[in-house]
Amino acid sequence: MTGSFSDADRIRLWESLHQQRATFEEQGGWVYVSDRSPDSETVPPVATDNTLGLRDIRSGAGGATPEGHMGDVTACAFSPDGRRIVSGGLDGTLKLWDAQTGTCLATLEERSGGVLACAFSPDGRRFVSAGADHTLKLRDTETGSCKAILEGHGGPVRACAFSPDGTPIVSGSDDTTIRFWDPLLGTELGPPSGPSVLDVEWFVRPPPTTPPGHADRVTACAFSPDAPRLVSGSADTILKLWDERTRTCEAVLEGHTGEVTACAYSPDGWTIVSASRDKTLRIWDAVSCTERATLEGHMGEVMACAFSPGGQTIVSAGADSTLRLWEAASGAELLSLSVAGGLLACAFSPLGDRVCCGGAGGSVRILELTGGVAAKRAASGGPEPTVSGLGERDGDAS
Repeated sequence: MTGSFSDADRIRLWESLHQQRATFEEQGGWVYVSDRSPDSETVPPVATDNTLGLRDIRSGAGGATPEGHMGDVTACAFSPDGRRIVSGGLDGTLKLWDAQTGTCLATLEERSGGVLACAFSPDGRRFVSAGADHTLKLRDTETGSCKAILEGHGGPVRACAFSPDGTPIVSGSDDTTIRFWDPLLGTELGPPSGPSVLDVEWFVRPPPTTPPGHADRVTACAFSPDAPRLVSGSADTILKLWDERTRTCEAVLEGHTGEVTACAYSPDGWTIVSASRDKTLRIWDAVSCTERATLEGHMGEVMACAFSPGGQTIVSAGADSTLRLWEAASGAELLSLSVAGGLLACAFSPLGDRVCCGGAGGSVRILELTGGVAAKRAASGGPEPTVSGLGERDGDAS
């Protein structure tokens, strides 16, 4: 679908799940999984004391048949206002979801070969997707229409991100290069043509005509919140820090022994987290470019990672079918949640009260932090609560 959204795009609802319960001994209390329909005004209590509860808000109406992506979910992202989620899959489609009710708003026929990455613009008006067909596509969030096709890579594009001010977009590819794009013109940005009066370093170290990239495919990229810095990860097992203005590599982060699958900056820009096929995550000091901690716990390849909006918590998704939460300061594991099928993608909501994840089987799950004063703290911008559980709702599309 490429036109405006309609009621027909919202006909699929959630299928009910029977109630389950689980316990987390480290918090000393029960947490429950409960059902709620999309139009419910209240939610039953799911936790005791100040713990966070497991909540499943997936529900059904009229015997609707669930349909998710027809292939593995490889990417997911929340819109900046937290109202929508975009997901991409190996079936070549993008799906837009209502993050509150879990209804699918649209299925966009995207490309052959699969969608490998996606990201919203800072203002939420557009989103970009990257694919195995060597291109990126820029779309309007409201209409779903394709505004531009960004061509130039010589291999599948596995990573994409908007800069904090929305310009440029950066992408990474199997062709080992990192490319920059103008989202307004839909064109590739060439090397810097010359220095500004503030770019004193430009005279000392002029930028190369072609960014050096990596020795193997580029699998991840992320901008610092105080751009012009960005980080990229690669199958060559290293991460590189770049100056976006000059396109020069400022530092190389070494430590992983397998392909780097994901990377992210903390909201304050002081810390970087990376995930790898070596089954670990690593936390790096973005200023000194040194490793702070190695996070071990996943029993399989770690495929995705993200910081919470407050920067205190890290979420990771693994091929071992677990979603894990970690304390960013210490690297201590806070929670491990088993999810059916290997996971390939995860993201925090802008308020930090939910996590979406996806992977094998085509489902998109929305996992909600509940209980205690979590919602009040998230709404007020206060400190994040201690994590003890998550809830899930599986995304099923029309």
